[in-house]
Amino acid sequence: MKIYLDMLFLSNFILTAVTLSLLARLTHSKLSRKHAAAGCAVGSLSSLVIVLAPESFGESLLITLFKLGAVCLTVRIACGKLSAPLLRDRILIYITINVIFGGCCIALWDLFGGDVITVKNCTVCFNVPLHTLMICVSGAYLLLWIYDRRVSRCRERKGVFSAVYSCGDRSISMPAVSDTGNLLTDNFSGEPVIIFKSRRLYEYFGLDSEQSYAVNGFHLIPFETVSGRGLIPVTLRGEVTIHSSDGMAKAVRCAVGILDSTGGERAIFDPKLLI
Repeated sequence: MKIYLDMLFLSNFILTAVTLSLLARLTHSKLSRKHAAAGCAVGSLSSLVIVLAPESFGESLLITLFKLGAVCLTVRIACGKLSAPLLRDRILIYITINVIFGGCCIALWDLFGGDVITVKNCTVCFNVPLHTLMICVSGAYLLLWIYDRRVSRCRERKGVFSAVYSCGDRSISMPAVSDTGNLLTDNFSGEPVIIFKSRRLYEYFGLDSEQSYAVNGFHLIPFETVSGRGLIPVTLRGEVTIHSSDGMAKAVRCAVGILDSTGGERAIFDPKLLI
């Protein structure tokens, strides 16, 4: 199969863009367009390894390591500054997406032969007309649009919510507020944070004393509100279940942040967690 550099660069630029878009949606994060474009350029340039012909295991290993380094650089550039654990998780998710896509490409390769698609050196090249490639890209973004619509429906979900936090032999229920502005993420685990404003929880874990943080499995992360910046104790202990007045009950994977409250109790969560 002949490989045309323009189609090689264009197809891999688009594939990287689609993969990064899917990564952003799966991790509930937002990518800068400038950073994402730079990451796509790295992914596109790394596709040049498809023209190499390794003759030994060592050469194949070097090419694989180069592609792995290109993936890490692509995610690092596209996602911006992240903590090491969070960057690691993003890279693993990105690699998982590519492995699934690569498996599909290999299946197509076996089905149609090398006249349509070539998979070599961890790189994919499509030998299809430009309009066919555009149709496939449009289909991919249509699926992403359907996903976004589902997210929007969750955001617009009506009803009264409550959150139940269970940790050990303690279980506390309180009213919950769906807030799209709560984008707080735990810097250490990468999990979204549900904020519980509760005097009972604050006193139960002894959070008025920083010496008790490590004992009870808490750590501090920065957060911002309209009134300023501060630190919030966060833990991965326990389980959270969101209930709604229409009978929905969903156990969500998240970190838990606890703030003292002199008024009423409430939990604040991102509606994307209901997907």
